Parts: sequence; structure tokens; C-alpha cells
Amino acid sequence: MAQQANNRHSSPALCQIDANNDIEALLWCVYYTSRSPDTRRTYLIEVRRLSKYAMEKAKKPVSSFTLADFEKYFRFLAKPPSSWCGSRAAPFRKKITQKDGSSKMILNPAWCPLTGPMSPQSIAHSFSVLSAIFKWLVDVCYLSKNPLFLMKYQDKVKSKTNTTTQLRRHHQKKLDVSLFSELWLTMEWRPRSTKGQCNEYERLRFLLCCYSSGAHYWSSLP
Repeated sequence: MAQQANNRHSSPALCQIDANNDIEALLWCVYYTSRSPDTRRTYLIEVRRLSKYAMEKAKKPVSSFTLADFEKYFRFLAKPPSSWCGSRAAPFRKKITQKDGSSKMILNPAWCPLTGPMSPQSIAHSFSVLSAIFKWLVDVCYLSKNPLFLMKYQDKVKSKTNTTTQLRRHHQKKLDVSLFSELWLTMEWRPRSTKGQCNEYERLRFLLCCYSSGAHYWSSLP
């Protein structure tokens, strides 16, 4: 990805992670925010899939992705080429032996990011994970903005068995506990050394508490 990123934070010195490129920044997010093996595995799948798409299809850095790029990406996941589909048995990396006898880990050509076209529900889950990842990258000042902030995936996709209205209602009623926990941890990690930072923390805490209460109410409805 040789193209220069255009969504990097305007003041790199403020970046709170030691990342020299998008891959390193994404892995920082995966390993720093994932509090369970299952969450880490889910985040890694999304990061690897998006990175492959950025390099091979979009041909631009992930940090240059716009709202339009993500719309194309999610449409791509719904109708991927056969070369992107295969068994999940192949590992992401494999060990090779070099001429000098030493071993080296490389990307496994047999690894496929998908087993087939993704369902609207699976893509909606992918959207939720990537939204959380990009929000974190903005919070640590690696990115200047989150292109997924204004995107509502459930308004974009329909399926043969689920209408757009049903998908929207499903996501409004169901509280993703693991995602909410990650959001809460992200809030707790925000600095609170100044009065302004403390006020911002209290506002975010209030909003998340309201969201939690509201989601619990709606999830109890039939």
C-alpha cells in the first residue's frame, strides 16, 4: 500500500501508540482492547480481511478509507469472488525454511478470508467490530476521523429472508454485551488529568449508561 494515507491524525506526535503503519495500528487495537481469546480472534479475522481487501482490491491504505470505500467493502463481502472463498482450515501464516536453514513466518497463500458470501447478519457484525476498532484508532490519535461513524449498515442491506426493517429492529433491540464492554473499557482508558477531560469522561459515562438502560428495555420487548 504505497499510497499516502489521508486520514491520519494531523498531529502524529499526539498518537498514543507506537505504530509505524496501518497494520501495526490495527494490531495494537486488537491486542490492547481484546480481553478474551474469542474477542481477539474475532477482531483478528476482521483486521486481516480488511487489510487484504485494502491491498488487493481498494489498493489504498486502510487509513485512507472513506465512507464510500466501506460501502464498497461491505457489498464486496456479500458477493466475493471465488478466489476469496475457501476452507478456514488453512492457517493465516505458515513457516518456511530459508536457504540458510533458518525459519521464517510468511502469509499463507492458501488462507482464504471467507468461506463464501456473507449474510446480512454477518456483515452487520463485521460492521460493528470495525466501527469499534476505528473509534479506538481515533481515540488514540492515530486517525483523525471514523468514516463508519455516520454509516448505518442495516439500512443498506436486504436479504431474501430478512427485510431492512427487520434487520434494523433486530440491531436496535439486541445489546451486544461484549461490544458494550469494549466501549466501556475504552471510556475508562481516556485521560482525566484536566477538568475538560473529566467533564468529557462524565458525559461519555452518562451516555453509555443511558444506552445500556435503553437497550435493556428494548431487548425485553417481544
